Parts: sequence; C-alpha cells; structure tokens
Amino acid sequence: MSRHGGARAEEGHHRAAVSMATDALSGGRDALVSEMANDVVAQQSAGIGRMERLRAPR
Repeated sequence: MSRHGGARAEEGHHRAAVSMATDALSGGRDALVSEMANDVVAQQSAGIGRMERLRAPR
C-alpha cells in the first residue's frame, strides 16, 4: 500500500470516529461522554487535516 493509500484508509477511520462522537454529542446527557466526544472530534479532525496535507500536491 502506498503512503497515500494508507493515509486515505486511515482517514476513513478518523471520519467514522468524528461521526460517532458527533452522534454522542447530540444526546448530550452525560457530561463525561460529551467531554470525551469533544476530545475525539478535535483530535480526529486534526488527524484528518494532516492526512489531507499528505495527499496534497507538492
């Protein structure tokens, strides 16, 4: 698998994590779950940005 192919596959995992965390935030009943979900969104979104930059033409 190429460097870009691996980043693309990993990006899908990160996007799924953001989606699940966003779903958890929509429930908003448990402060601890919300805190964790916010952390997941922030960290995984940063990872997605790094992977997108890896694929960008240089």
